[in-house]
Amino acid sequence: MLLKTKTKMEKQIRIGLWIIVAGLSYFLYSAIMNPIQFNKEKNQRSEKIINQLKDIRKAQIAFKEINRYYASNFDELITLIDTGEFTIGERREEELRAGKIKAGTLSVQVFEARAPKEEYLKDLDKDLIKNTSKDLVVGSMNSAKINGNWE
Repeated sequence: MLLKTKTKMEKQIRIGLWIIVAGLSYFLYSAIMNPIQFNKEKNQRSEKIINQLKDIRKAQIAFKEINRYYASNFDELITLIDTGEFTIGERREEELRAGKIKAGTLSVQVFEARAPKEEYLKDLDKDLIKNTSKDLVVGSMNSAKINGNWE
């Protein structure tokens, strides 16, 4: 009888240990795969946003050639976009600003289009967004450049 109880208890302990092993295995798998899946999704979204920012840059350059200044918002770009020469995808993820800065004795037109990481990655892991991502930006409000921070 004592032997039966001991065997039964050993069996229950083994089952409990297997449950713990399975739980820890799942936790370890999730800890490894979560950043991998995040990076895959981040790269796909970044590529889409970068293409949109490149389109904005092209539209801004064309707008400046026509108007001698950069558009300060998307509504100003609409007339150029409506001609069919430029298409800008969903613009809800980008912010657009334009203005002038002093470069020595010259006044230089500048613009900046920014896609905040909190916007284009909003439904992904918040800690990974905070620690491993950056806003995507084309142009600058501080210097006369029109390249993107991904280039």
